[in-house]
Amino acid sequence: VGEVLGLECKRRGADILLGPTLNLHRFPNTGRHFECFSEDPYLSAQMGIAYVRGVQKHAVACAKHFVCNDQETDRGTQNSVVDPRTLREVYLAPFEAAIVEGGAGAVMCGYNRVNGSYCTENEWLLTKVLREEWSFKGLVMSDW
Repeated sequence: VGEVLGLECKRRGADILLGPTLNLHRFPNTGRHFECFSEDPYLSAQMGIAYVRGVQKHAVACAKHFVCNDQETDRGTQNSVVDPRTLREVYLAPFEAAIVEGGAGAVMCGYNRVNGSYCTENEWLLTKVLREEWSFKGLVMSDW
């Protein structure tokens, strides 16, 4: 699937594909889960790796919505309060896999907050985790 989407980007002259969506299915009535892979972080991670590798044969893959953007209601203001272990083992795992193993070239931050700080300005997530721990060198963008 990833390679076909990458080819479609190339055919249309697009340099980046805004996907994969690596958020988890946490509430079945949410509006964006058709974009996600699973409620299971391991399955989402493995699907994300394959998707990214396929897309990036032809275009840049953008892993989104970094991170804990798992509901549609109040997604622009909601605050996901998550303990560090759960954040790493559940919510960050698909992103880490897509970036470290898949080689995603871009990341889109979610509108939401994580532990009180909006994802687009969360220094711990963007600097400590993404840039330092995962050695991500690519583009980071806000949702739009």
